[in-house]
Amino acid sequence: MEKYNAKLLILDLMSSYIGGDCSMNNANETRAKFNHLIAVAKDTGCAIIIIAYMNSMYRVTMW
Repeated sequence: MEKYNAKLLILDLMSSYIGGDCSMNNANETRAKFNHLIAVAKDTGCAIIIIAYMNSMYRVTMW
């Protein structure tokens, strides 16, 4: 992000970022995975949007 002076980072698909060892239904587990991103956003001033689909049917309906 610093190399390109990025102002926005979009992560589409949250589950790909946090990995399979973390339950997306557990707020404490997912929050811990995002601590690094929060620090990067604060340090660089880059906004971060994380996309999470609730289930595969939602994706099909929306797109």
